[in-house]
Amino acid sequence: MIKKAAFVLVFAILLILLFSLRAERNKVMFENLVFVTYDHQGDNMKIGSYSTLDKKGLLSVFLNREKDSVYYKYQLTDDELAKVKFLSSKKLKNFVIKRELDVGMGYAGSCNYLSYKIGNDEDKICFIQPFMDKDFNEAVMVIDSKVFIQRDSFKVARFNIDFENIKKEILRQETFDSYLPKKQLPYPPRSFR
Repeated sequence: MIKKAAFVLVFAILLILLFSLRAERNKVMFENLVFVTYDHQGDNMKIGSYSTLDKKGLLSVFLNREKDSVYYKYQLTDDELAKVKFLSSKKLKNFVIKRELDVGMGYAGSCNYLSYKIGNDEDKICFIQPFMDKDFNEAVMVIDSKVFIQRDSFKVARFNIDFENIKKEILRQETFDSYLPKKQLPYPPRSFR
């Protein structure tokens, strides 16, 4: 009877340790992850959304809608955090699979900026999703889906964002990621007569 109780106790302790190690492994190691969608409008830049992910997996979101701006906070699940953690598996520039649009194609979507800090390491990139690999886009979609879900129950009071500083940072990063296309609609099809 005592052996059975000891076995059950040891088994329970091992299970607790196993689950706590799994949860710790999925914790985001980012000190700060920033995801921004933006558009150039002449010489001006319009921030469409600004999101930060903290060490605890709390995603703070600013969304600039057509008629107003809103703020949200979402707690990412362990599965979502594991997917986002993939972004740190290699240098962000190594996720770029092409640097120009296919012939005859245009791009009318927003540009994106992503940066993160882990310890003393920092990485940043300006990108559009058609230029990035599938796994990168899947990880970014975890954040992107939260940004645009707009659930009223997750609304929070306004929080401070230094928009001028983030715009400067994006412009500085764009000098390195100079392959981003200008916004344009696809060329009209040629008519053959």
